[in-house]
Amino acid sequence: MTMKNHFGTFDPSPGHERGRQDYLIAINRTPEILGAMDKQTEKVLFPRQQLCLVDALWASKGGPGRNSTHQPNFLTMGVMSPIVDYQMATKFRGERMG
Repeated sequence: MTMKNHFGTFDPSPGHERGRQDYLIAINRTPEILGAMDKQTEKVLFPRQQLCLVDALWASKGGPGRNSTHQPNFLTMGVMSPIVDYQMATKFRGERMG
């Protein structure tokens, strides 16, 4: 959802290949997205705050290519993309889609 928005900052091609979720996670772990990092410990020293919005999520049960069956009709936002995506996915799938 929000992590995919960084594709425009990097080369999006590998992220669209089947089984390449690791690429999406890797680009969202870079200093350009997370902020300054300690190279030895790989910990974030100065987090980069980014406002992330999910404003029009549509979803369907039954896999890709299906018509949308669920629309949340609410705005979700936070300041760290992976957390926003995780919270949105777990709450939306659990509470709205059952």
